[in-house]
Amino acid sequence: MITQRFHYIFDAWGISPKNLNNKKLVDSLLKDVSKICKMRIIGGPLVVQGMEYNPGISGFCIIDFSHISIHTFSGPGEVCVDIFSCKPFNPEEVKKYLLKKLKVKAKNLFFFQVNYPSRR
Repeated sequence: MITQRFHYIFDAWGISPKNLNNKKLVDSLLKDVSKICKMRIIGGPLVVQGMEYNPGISGFCIIDFSHISIHTFSGPGEVCVDIFSCKPFNPEEVKKYLLKKLKVKAKNLFFFQVNYPSRR
């Protein structure tokens, strides 16, 4: 049996840099997204400030079915959220939450599933 894989990426821009330089916000995003996915955090969250030559915040947590990572880029006002799981979840709920929480216009969001080739 091959383990199932559910991998979604939310790539958004046009976000206030003030929101993207907020470690507490990234921490709460990690916790809230794990709850929306109905998964438990078993490691982290770890949230760190970027370097002055690459400003923003990076956050990561290990969930009981894999991981969630968030990278913000405060200069250009961008955020990338990556959710990889071996358990299905509702990505539309996550998308709706992120649009609201980050105050992102839907036109400023790439949202896609990573597809893996079949293997035997």
